[in-house]
Amino acid sequence: MRRPVGELCPKHDVTLLQDDPFLRQRQWEGLAISWVTLKRFPDSFAATGARIRLDAEGIPTFIEGERMGAPAMYRVATGGVKLQVPAEFVADARVVLSQDWSWPDDELELEDGPTTSDEEFRAPEAESPRAFLIELIVVACLAIPLIAALLAYLRGD
Repeated sequence: MRRPVGELCPKHDVTLLQDDPFLRQRQWEGLAISWVTLKRFPDSFAATGARIRLDAEGIPTFIEGERMGAPAMYRVATGGVKLQVPAEFVADARVVLSQDWSWPDDELELEDGPTTSDEEFRAPEAESPRAFLIELIVVACLAIPLIAALLAYLRGD
């Protein structure tokens, strides 16, 4: 939610200033860029959310190692990919990535009922027994027809 220029930022208690999104790009255009590693991720897919958030704020990004073979092998060999930003944007990028973009509970209050939270709508985590059972059922549903077809082929039906 955008707030007007001059109003206090509700999270950081600083006055919001007018920003020219193209001014940053013009300042360093044509100059050599000193890239700084902001954060490491296991693969480029895991870095996508942070990269999109930074790009939306006008902070240029680069993912070192993005095109290096299979993600599993690259992670083992190098420890993952690096999300990098130009040195002059490091402080801004850290602030952007440290923010929580979920709605405060008091702003989620419905007209007819109590507040809702993100906890109610979360998908089960991969480590939970419920998620494991769901994955097992999906795999079984996909594997059973294949096994039945293979057995029918081997019997000559």
